[in-house]
Amino acid sequence: MNNNNFLWRILILISFSMLLHVQAYAQFWQSYRQNNAKGGVKLIYQEFETEDVVPGSSGRNITWDFTTIKKGKNRVVKKITSPDSLAKAEFPEANLIEIHGDSIFTALQEEYGRTYNLGYIDKSAELKIEYPKPLLVSRFPISYLDVISRDYTTFFNLKEQSFSGEGKIKIEADGYGNLRLPDTIYREVTRLRITQKQTDFIEKYDKTHESSTTTFMWFNKGEKHPILILRKMRSGDEIRKEGQYLLKVEDLYKSRNKNQNFFD
Repeated sequence: MNNNNFLWRILILISFSMLLHVQAYAQFWQSYRQNNAKGGVKLIYQEFETEDVVPGSSGRNITWDFTTIKKGKNRVVKKITSPDSLAKAEFPEANLIEIHGDSIFTALQEEYGRTYNLGYIDKSAELKIEYPKPLLVSRFPISYLDVISRDYTTFFNLKEQSFSGEGKIKIEADGYGNLRLPDTIYREVTRLRITQKQTDFIEKYDKTHESSTTTFMWFNKGEKHPILILRKMRSGDEIRKEGQYLLKVEDLYKSRNKNQNFFD
């Protein structure tokens, strides 16, 4: 595989990775503060099969029925905590991080009810992604029919390769009603529809790359973390889908006091 094709495949993988991380989880910081969790918050999600699963209608007094979804094999664990020394050195303005693994994290900044993605680090892969103009990923409070949009810029650095990009994200509270899951019914739920479009530029090869994602998230009344996530991502000609619903929320401080592994 020549360098051009190799870099192109890497760019597609990075696009998918970042579209997964940047949208859903900044909302947890609000819950983290609200619950006064000293060591952070761990959220456990169950993946489900997305074939033939549709997000349903927008509007008021909707009932979204997902009682027949099929559980996947995997569970997804999200950990939100205060930044450590590595995160502060790379992103001084960060006031929380989402941990994905050892020296792998997303840096976030919360201010005035808005949360921004500042960047992503994977030390072992020698990958750093920055948002010179930060990426808005949430705003609270948010009410039915609210719409927020913002432009952002990106800079990728992978080993000796680097490229830049720009994009736009739009967050719409497009639905309100009841949500039915396999074991639970939630009432007075708000749905967010989040669309993100991004263009990356590789000047060395005179290439541009388009990626986009549409994410639907449902929030229980008074809660700041999504109870259901349904996402479709497109990068070039490749399309991926994913679905998750919330199983459990834990205080990391209490979990560690029970001798649980932080990365379980």
